[in-house]
This record gives sequence, structure tokens and C-alpha cells, in this order.
Amino acid sequence: MLWISLGLVAANVVVYAAVRRHGFVNFDDPRYVTENAIVAAGLTWRGVVWAFTAGYASNWHPLTWMSHMLDVQLYGMRAGGHHLTNVLLHIANTLLLFGALHRMTGAAGRSGFVAALFAVHPLHVESVAWVAERKDVLSTFFWMLTLWSYVSYVRQPRWNRYVLVVAGGFVLRALAGTLAIDVEISGWLLICTSLLALFLALGKRRHEYLTLDADAAHHRPILAQYSAALLDQMIAVVTASTVTAYALYTMSPETVAKFHTHLLPATLPFVLYGIFRYLYLLYQRHLGGNPSELFLHDRALLLNTLGWIVAVVAIIYGSRVE
Repeated sequence: MLWISLGLVAANVVVYAAVRRHGFVNFDDPRYVTENAIVAAGLTWRGVVWAFTAGYASNWHPLTWMSHMLDVQLYGMRAGGHHLTNVLLHIANTLLLFGALHRMTGAAGRSGFVAALFAVHPLHVESVAWVAERKDVLSTFFWMLTLWSYVSYVRQPRWNRYVLVVAGGFVLRALAGTLAIDVEISGWLLICTSLLALFLALGKRRHEYLTLDADAAHHRPILAQYSAALLDQMIAVVTASTVTAYALYTMSPETVAKFHTHLLPATLPFVLYGIFRYLYLLYQRHLGGNPSELFLHDRALLLNTLGWIVAVVAIIYGSRVE
């Protein structure tokens, strides 16, 4: 393990040692670092607030912005230091991948080979050797941490670890960058989708717990740590939080300014009906084991979702505030 890890570090150093002499480039680096007055000021409270509230350069990735600010704090505008941070993150990603694969398979040699391919693959050169692509290596870092969290959960299942894997990993991955989707993501959207993911995951866990009954713990050891009452309380909290977050999102000044309408709260009844319908199916029809299949086969949920989409489109494009 130790020698393989050292070999992976050495491979990264050999491939990327030259970047310490590289400078900034004139594509995106000025917007991200050299000509960004807030980032150039280093890690400040004003900068942190800006990172979480601004959608600058068509991205909302506060952790990425703060990592650039920290680089300025440590290295100033010496480009080699900024490149070094990317290399260190890539080395960490390589080691995390190797460790996760080894824990999952027990095959040190094969895990090391896959991690070595990851380390030196040409597709990673742009992300490691370009300062503005910090969001890629940083989001990968949190992806690897999420993978580690899942492996830890599988080995020692606990209900709180399950929640952290579902919510924490999702939030950190989304905060680090929005590479998977080419859209600007807002804080409200992140909160709403995270709560919805928890709502569906807890509903699925409840269905599994009650369906298996006495055999639940044998089927999945983590289920021994649950109870129907605990799951009901957690679902109630997340349900209320989801509805509240969506309502606040539709009325927030950010949303009004973005879509030029105050009418989005009118879509709240669709959200309420959708949640109530899902709870009915979960508690009265004893469904919910497969949320995606349930959504695709329940006519009421499909019609409600279609109604919500039509309402949102009509409000945004048909009734704008002058």
C-alpha cells in the first residue's frame, strides 16, 4: 500500500512538475483570478459573502471561489503557487481513488493500476494545468470523499451516515462546481433539490423497513437501527422543510429578479399536491420502494408534474413584471 501510494505521488510529480513555471493564461484566468478584484483581495469576509451570493462567470461555485482567494492569500499573484494547488488536489484525488478501490476490492495491484491511469490520463491535463479549471479538480475531490463515505457506510451502516452520504455528498459536490450541467445553479435550487432527495430516500427506507418486517435487519443490517416512528418523524421534518424552502424560493428577490415575475408562488399548490400524493402512496398504498418507477406509473403524479411545468412556463413567459 505505502509503496503503491508513493509511486502514484511520484507519477503525478513527474507529469506535472513543470506547471510550477507556468503562468496564467488569457482565457478565463483573468475573470477568475488576475482581474477579479474580489478574488485578488485574498480570503476576506466580503469575499466569502460574494462567493455564496454571486453567479459570476456563469457559475455558482462558492468553494471554488474561496479556494482561489486562499491561493491569493498564500501565493499572491505568483501563478506557480496556484498551479501547485491544482496538482496537490489531483494527487489527493488519485490517492483517494486508490484507497477507495482497495477498500472495495482488496486488490491493491489492480486498484493501483486504475489510480495510475487516472493520475496520468491526458484528459486530466487541462484540469490540472489550468488555474481556472480548479472547479474540476475540486469537485472531483469531493466526489472521491463521497465515494469514501459510501464505502464507510457499507462497512459500518448507521442511519446518520446514510443521511450524510445522501445529503452531504450531494451538497459538497454541487458546491464545488456545476460541471455536470451547463447551467447556473442557485443556493435555493440546491436547498430544494437536496431536501427533495432526502424526502425520497427516507420514504424508500421506510417502505423497505416495513415491507421486510422481521427480516429487515437480515436483508440490510442498517435497518436494525431504524424504527417506524423515527422514520416518520424524519419524513415529517423533511417534508415541512421542503415545502417551506420551495415557497421561500418562489418569493425570494433573487427569483423575482431572475424571472421577472412575482407569480411563481401560485405554483405552490402543485408542489403540495405532489408531496401529499406521494405520502398517500407511501403510507396508505405501501408503495415508495422505487420512487422513479412510482412517478412514471402513477397517473395523478404525472398529471400534477405536467401541470406544474405548464404553470411555471406560463408564469415565466406569459406574465412578466414590467
